[in-house]
Amino acid sequence: MRQFNKYRGTKGFGVAAERGIRFRYMIQEIAQRRAVILTFWHRYGVAATHEAFRVSRPTLFRWQAKLQRTKGKLEGLNQGSPAPKTRRRRISPLAVQDFIIHERQDDPTLSKDKLAILLKQDGVASYSASTVGRMLGDLKQQGK
Repeated sequence: MRQFNKYRGTKGFGVAAERGIRFRYMIQEIAQRRAVILTFWHRYGVAATHEAFRVSRPTLFRWQAKLQRTKGKLEGLNQGSPAPKTRRRRISPLAVQDFIIHERQDDPTLSKDKLAILLKQDGVASYSASTVGRMLGDLKQQGK
């Protein structure tokens, strides 16, 4: 099926549309508030700013550094992601992995509940059924 674009041939439309989408949500309210606080700080000083907005001196310097890094663009004051930079990775012991693989080769229909019981009985490890299920999912994802 052939597609029709009514803006084909309009000079600069693609760039304008892309910039419109990019700039629409670029400067958030929190960035604007931080800019107002920074302006207040430069005009009236640290004590007045702390009393008016309850913002500490190190925070003001941190915001100022962010603003300088982005060369004065307010989107530099937007909040970053609160997610941790290094996330925890689930690592299961090799003995448990080998046990699960060996048992599932003998009986491919073994459920996570039965595997958890077998792990406990054989003294390999003591995991709940849900943990064994997550390990099973990881092993399947790895193609084991």
